[in-house]
Amino acid sequence: MTFQFIQQTEQPNHYWLVEMEQDNTQPAPINLQLTVDGVALQLFAQQQSRLQFLTTQAVSLSPGSQINSPKNSQAWLFLNDIVKALSKEKPILILASGIKIATAFYLSKALSKDFDIRVILHAENAFPFQIKPARFMFANFPAYAIGASTLLEDWKIPNRLCCDAFLPGSYEGNFSDLFSGWSPPSDWQTIDCHQLDF
Repeated sequence: MTFQFIQQTEQPNHYWLVEMEQDNTQPAPINLQLTVDGVALQLFAQQQSRLQFLTTQAVSLSPGSQINSPKNSQAWLFLNDIVKALSKEKPILILASGIKIATAFYLSKALSKDFDIRVILHAENAFPFQIKPARFMFANFPAYAIGASTLLEDWKIPNRLCCDAFLPGSYEGNFSDLFSGWSPPSDWQTIDCHQLDF
């Protein structure tokens, strides 16, 4: 796969969205990650041949620069691969931390057309968006953790946040800490974005 760098846009808290164009309009693997000068770029969105990647620092590329992604289809996972394993009768909980937050956004948007989606995002220090008070309920989630991603809420997807550092509105801790005191309802299906790379 060959990608052409278009532009990059700074996001809150030192994250960046990098826009690329691929040489075709085929769906990209949902776990697609590019590396540019040691910087990891995680797929965030795709519209036709245009792709956006989330990264934690700016890339040193000029418009028109080309990047080649070595083909490794064994490790690539496509949306259809995930959909086949899911039931439309049960809610889906998507978990993601750090740069994999990009994958959670990609999956949330793609799956929300046909599935009932919930999302929990984790960061060590900060998120690539401003935290806003949640508008949607989240079953028995710790009451003080009412912060959410506005974009996910705009898509009508209930979501909550966990952070190792104290952030108002976020659950203080990581997923292990959270799940020691809270469990999702037993009928929920779970997609852990960190287990999509194999």
